[in-house]
Amino acid sequence: MTFEQAAILTLLCAQLIVFAIGRFRIELVALSGLAAGFALGLVPGAQVFSGFSNPAVITVVEILIIVHALRRGRLMEALAARAGVVLSGPVAITAGLCVAGGLLSVFMNNIGALALLFPIALSLCEQADIPPARVLMPLSFATLLGGLCSVIGTPANLIVSDALAQATGQGLGFFTLGAAGVFALLAGLPWLIFAGPRILARVRNEAVPVAAGRETVIASASIARNSVWARRSFAEIERELDAVIHSAARAGRTIFARKSDIVAEPGDSLIMELDAETLKGQVERGGLSVGGTGSGPSADPVILEASVFPESTVLGSRLSTLEGFRERGIAVIGLSGRNKRVEGRFGDLQIALGDVLTLSGPPEAIRAAAREAGLMLLSPRAGFPISPRALMPAAVFALAVLAAATGLARPEIAFGGAVVALAAIGALPLRAALREMNWPVILMLAAMIPLGMALETTGAADLIASSMVDAINPRSPLVVCALILLAAVVLTPFVNNASAAILLAPIAIEIAARTGTPVEATLVCVAIGASLDFLTPFGHHNNAIVMGAAGYRFNDFPRLGAPLLALTIPAALLGVWLFWL
Repeated sequence: MTFEQAAILTLLCAQLIVFAIGRFRIELVALSGLAAGFALGLVPGAQVFSGFSNPAVITVVEILIIVHALRRGRLMEALAARAGVVLSGPVAITAGLCVAGGLLSVFMNNIGALALLFPIALSLCEQADIPPARVLMPLSFATLLGGLCSVIGTPANLIVSDALAQATGQGLGFFTLGAAGVFALLAGLPWLIFAGPRILARVRNEAVPVAAGRETVIASASIARNSVWARRSFAEIERELDAVIHSAARAGRTIFARKSDIVAEPGDSLIMELDAETLKGQVERGGLSVGGTGSGPSADPVILEASVFPESTVLGSRLSTLEGFRERGIAVIGLSGRNKRVEGRFGDLQIALGDVLTLSGPPEAIRAAAREAGLMLLSPRAGFPISPRALMPAAVFALAVLAAATGLARPEIAFGGAVVALAAIGALPLRAALREMNWPVILMLAAMIPLGMALETTGAADLIASSMVDAINPRSPLVVCALILLAAVVLTPFVNNASAAILLAPIAIEIAARTGTPVEATLVCVAIGASLDFLTPFGHHNNAIVMGAAGYRFNDFPRLGAPLLALTIPAALLGVWLFWL
């Protein structure tokens, strides 16, 4: 083993460990690794920033920009209003959402598909009066499965296609992955639709002993001036709101007494645990008051919810330290998540991955703060009528997909043309779209690609491939593909699917050359295995988002995901065997 081989393997292993720990921002870890690779002579100076011009990275940026235009058009909200009339009950709603999520993920990044459907899912659950926890995890898993059916479904697919193009001169066709991905999608959807609501209903009943299983928040609110709760005892307030009052203060002093003996007065400050919708309703009706009024010409304050991403800048912060929110006139009035214990002031609560913040303030200020902090707004929107303005972005996007699918243009060219067209007709405010871009993921991709290339140029990929071939001595191409797919499945929960694809693609190419297995088959297995992330909430953004919004525990994911993995792996391998082996 040469110095370069040992150095790149050590560097990548160190990055994987830091990625798995989750204590540092992913783009910082990736950029630090890239700098170390340059300092060690593993990445030539001319290639340090080559990742930013990589077609895979460019296509991801374009897709995310187009998703912004689709969300702005509000077509999905209008369709949701019509779907709510047809769908009723957890199985029907889960079926509608999972099928929609799977189909959307074929034609866009699966993170974008979830972002489009998330408010719709919350709205449908509210209309049907069912806990969102029964449908959100199946929706997340369905978007991951749908992403296996096209080259743009997830960044990992684009990375694998680029690796294939470098190895053979021809990348994956738009729907080439679908030859195996469709088998996995068809095998997994029935399980998600029929078993998902049942399994998650049982999990929620065990996990959250709350009336009707609805999500609760720890909130900071005051008794309003003309509140119906004034002159009522705390015990009565708890009983009628189905809430728990953890502590109360009057004129800055904590109140100590039995709840049945404390009579509420206007201005009393409460830290309480109650249903999120009950909190909103009490604020709207004037029973409780919250902060976040803002100042100046801003709109009237509203209450919105936002989920904490793995890359959110507020992750690990205490509520009292969110100065950027207060400067915009925004108050954090509620926090929901697992293992939240109130032992002091509300501001002492610490924000964890997957938590949901309830924010009060001017709507534009909340949206700006959410973008800056890396939060995802979750509150459902009201339905809107379908208008030509809403249809235009969808039509332009459909033309771009058609051009890429038929080979008329490369994906990055087709979707780049769609971005230009949407901006030209006024359907896309480009500056706003760029502000809302998930830049941590983009920077991580661009920084990791040169390191993945170094794995090949230093000969480290060949070394790993030869060691694996010698160790397993495979006699069947199907066994080779199965082992590569399983390696990707094992790796992706600890990093992310894009990083797993970057690291495993050159190794898969070398293994194909040494065993005589078609290189297309081994790389397809890398792409599929990198997206079959059903066992953890942190391996993929979509799982982390639904964990916070629905209040899942870690163990909830393998309960639904492990059987799904057992169904989809053989199904995907069947597709690989039929079409490539």
